[in-house]
Amino acid sequence: MGHGAMVPTKGENHHVAPAVHQARAQLAETCIKEAKEKTASSTQNTPLSLPPGAMSHGNASQSASAAPGGASSSSIAGGLSSGLAARRKQHGLSVAINKPTMDKGEKVEASDGKNRITLTDSFAKHYTLGKEVMPSTNAGMDVLFAKRISDGADVVIKTRAKAESFVSKSEEQEWRRSTEMLLNLPASENIARVYEVLEDDRMYYIVMEKVDGMDLFEVLHSEGRLPLLQAKAIIRQLLQAVNDLHSRGCIHKDLKLENVMVDTSPKSPKSPSSPGSKPKPRRGTSTSQASIPEEPASPTVKLIDFDTVELFSPKDRAKSVVGTDQYIAQEAYAGHYSPASDIFSCGVIAYRLISGKFPFKNAMFDDKPGENWVGSPKMKTIQDRLKHFTVDFSIAPWPAEPHARDLVRWMLDNNEKSRPTAKQCLEHGFFDFTGQTPALPQGPWGSRVSLKKS
Repeated sequence: MGHGAMVPTKGENHHVAPAVHQARAQLAETCIKEAKEKTASSTQNTPLSLPPGAMSHGNASQSASAAPGGASSSSIAGGLSSGLAARRKQHGLSVAINKPTMDKGEKVEASDGKNRITLTDSFAKHYTLGKEVMPSTNAGMDVLFAKRISDGADVVIKTRAKAESFVSKSEEQEWRRSTEMLLNLPASENIARVYEVLEDDRMYYIVMEKVDGMDLFEVLHSEGRLPLLQAKAIIRQLLQAVNDLHSRGCIHKDLKLENVMVDTSPKSPKSPSSPGSKPKPRRGTSTSQASIPEEPASPTVKLIDFDTVELFSPKDRAKSVVGTDQYIAQEAYAGHYSPASDIFSCGVIAYRLISGKFPFKNAMFDDKPGENWVGSPKMKTIQDRLKHFTVDFSIAPWPAEPHARDLVRWMLDNNEKSRPTAKQCLEHGFFDFTGQTPALPQGPWGSRVSLKKS
């Protein structure tokens, strides 16, 4: 079972009682008065221009409209938010205040220049939710197609019910920190964009890029095992996405087939060659070299789903095992998540793409709901099974593909310190289209990697 799909304990549902409506109105009036007094010294938020296709919400005329007393709506909102923040604890109120609305292609920043989760009084003013993208096995979560009302742009929105999708307030706060970190990551060609995150009293709304194509699970279900050149192109771009995350200090923790989107359309200039098409020899090659096929155009590959993404710290230890069976590295069952555990997950994906099978026996993962806490007897049992399991590289096509076999074996090494980095994977001879395999690079801890023969 997927540990990310565990049903969490239902948390408290915080609502504003009818008795505090009057107090809320008085509080808002007081804060507006104070905000007006501070308007002269306050500064407006500076919008961040997003690249073409970036999505936000709002209306330019609303953003520029004047508030009572001549103060701009942005300054009033800023003063009002700060006033409320200081009084929420005192009055015990949960008050949603509208922040400045946004022009097309712009995103409101905080005073420190960073994008934040944004409060909204009416999500329906900005987006129209559509049909379900896929069923969610997580409590309180849905993934839906949607349109932005201001310009009809297509997006995907994940909704999270605050009272149902978090086990505790501390888990929710950690999720908020990780989400705001994602909102401020530089753009990557192989990572789906998170455009903005809105919240109201009950829900979070994560607004994401709508990625064309199918996820890898669907691709394999419809096409079976992929030709090696197509699998190689997909694995390369997946590793590029992981390298981008790792280079920014982040780890994913739940890499799997379902979280990798691939545009396999034959009409796309970036799609893999159509099945059955004959590869052409490289231009300028001699007759003896003509047997080396031309590398197909790369498909469009993007990593999605970032609920488990977090900043990596070697000192951090997880309290619960998250992820999905088959893809979880042995050390993660003891709470040790790292870039190396992401590489292990990539190795599982690569093994499945190239061989058509998963590397481990399903019977190894026999835990039940509630047993995924770090240190539990069942997590220790599964960890021990993985440590002593030998992945089979004798089945087709591994004997005939030594470069692929060597790389995937390296990625699946039981010892996390012996696994390569994403950058080292990309430098491996498997991705050298000439077929020439250079000497393997040193491991990330300086030790030369030794690969046993099948």
